Amino acid sequence: MTPIPAKAETVKEVDMVTAVKADAAELTTLQASFESLTAQFAESQNKVAELTTALSAFAEQKAAADALVHAAKMASRKEKVVLAVGTVKADSLMAAMAEMSDATFDAVTAAMTTTATAEAQSPLFKEVGVDGSADPAKLAAEAENGVMQYLKAQYQPAAK
Repeated sequence: MTPIPAKAETVKEVDMVTAVKADAAELTTLQASFESLTAQFAESQNKVAELTTALSAFAEQKAAADALVHAAKMASRKEKVVLAVGTVKADSLMAAMAEMSDATFDAVTAAMTTTATAEAQSPLFKEVGVDGSADPAKLAAEAENGVMQYLKAQYQPAAK
């Protein structure tokens, strides 16, 4: 009766050996997959590093381009302000209007230009009367107008 249990133990041992061989084969397959995935991960990390470097270079170029665009925009705005109010007030107005949107800035400079043009054409800002020259002929002509003649006649001392 002992031979039967020995046979059952042998079948168990054979099943265990078969299971161990299958597990060993699966372990070999999993190790190969792991090595393959590790290599792919390393390649991906290298690509990420390359893309990060390219992105930082692009960000630097974009910042430089943005600075150039901003400088050109400010120069254009300054020209508009100088045309509107002259060079004396341009810098102070540029500092005050630096943060305005383009539409607001254009509206303000258009209004300033219109006002300056209207003032220049207004008769209130045109010189009239004596021009300040010392031309003797003009002075004599102005001195002999009707009012001056009347005053001379009234207040001239009597001839002795």
